[in-house]
Amino acid sequence: MAKRTPRLVISDRVAAMFRIGHYHLLLVRLEASQGILDNLAAVGVKKMVYPWDEDTAEQREYFSFFAQPGACPLTCILLEEEEEDNWTEDC
Repeated sequence: MAKRTPRLVISDRVAAMFRIGHYHLLLVRLEASQGILDNLAAVGVKKMVYPWDEDTAEQREYFSFFAQPGACPLTCILLEEEEEDNWTEDC
């Protein structure tokens, strides 16, 4: 029988210690390969993203240039991918 590697996930404790904003995770998404994004999603990186209201006004503004305000940075539809008036994505 093949030995299974334990699945790694971000613990709640670690997620609480290393918080990131929506805009920061969106920047990672814009620069990373799909494989890296899949790995980040698999380990639970979304737990590290603090609530939209805790992002600074500047971070919310920058995020809004790329995506619908408050949308999930890893899976949201980007403005360049779809028309602004057709939003359906939630995190």
